[in-house]
Amino acid sequence: MNGLWTLFRFIPVLSWGITATVMGVAAAAGTASWRLSYLGDGLLVLAGAMAFQGIVAHGLNDLEDWRSGTDALSPGLLSGGSRVIPRRLLTEKQVGAAARLAAAVGLACAGVLYLRHGPAVLPVAAVALWSSIAYTQAPLRLAYLPFIGELAAGWPAVITIVVGTTVVLTGGAGPGVWAAGAVQSTFSVAWVMQHHLPDIWADLAAAPPKVTTPAWVAQRWGGAAARLVPAGYFLIGTAISAALALTLHPVFWGSVVLGALAAREALVTDVTSVPDITRRQLKMIALTGANAALLVLGFLAGGLATVR
Repeated sequence: MNGLWTLFRFIPVLSWGITATVMGVAAAAGTASWRLSYLGDGLLVLAGAMAFQGIVAHGLNDLEDWRSGTDALSPGLLSGGSRVIPRRLLTEKQVGAAARLAAAVGLACAGVLYLRHGPAVLPVAAVALWSSIAYTQAPLRLAYLPFIGELAAGWPAVITIVVGTTVVLTGGAGPGVWAAGAVQSTFSVAWVMQHHLPDIWADLAAAPPKVTTPAWVAQRWGGAAARLVPAGYFLIGTAISAALALTLHPVFWGSVVLGALAAREALVTDVTSVPDITRRQLKMIALTGANAALLVLGFLAGGLATVR
């Protein structure tokens, strides 16, 4: 069990899958008022999200990165995979079996939701499966390509949980739900770019090379320039939030502040110090969580879910 818990990696699952599910349930409650059925259905969504992200995605990521060599070379404290394989907590065969079992659990949760709510759940399950497998699994290995990994697999995962949960529970999602999901997705991707910083040179030395966006930037403009990637994504999220605050709902002014604070953490990062990278990453995760909490309040008390 210790190996499975280590593989699960609670902090990223909390920041991505769990908070996105809570946001979706809160948006549903803000759209159609609270119903007791939301609790059971929300738990099914949560179980599926945790299975896909915590075990399927992390398991396949560990397998691919271990085989390519990047995890063996990584000096990261939070990055470099869960390290269940090099620490002999789980074998490669056990990690693969856990990923397959978790995929079955996630699809079973989707099946129950399909019986309860119909085909609206299918796109949500499809994106969950796609994001979990395509991100690092051969032959696609989207995480091994600059920009494509986070934009084609990471970013869609969070917004799909937020919006998809709301659609499954209520039958629809207004502009406020889509907007909140987009901001939260962008902030989530941003801190993952910080997560990649300690692994840059290990990633580039892998076979095949794992050319993440920070690694691609570091190849061209030096290691110090790589911190501009998480900063850039946070600033993009901040700019989106400012536009939404002006045109849709004032709650996004809070997202502007949180995004700017996170961007600052990225810009002042000492990329030569793994402890400094890690400390600032944890601050970014906390700020991203605070943004989710702010938007949940917007759904429950500020009318964000029904804004037009």
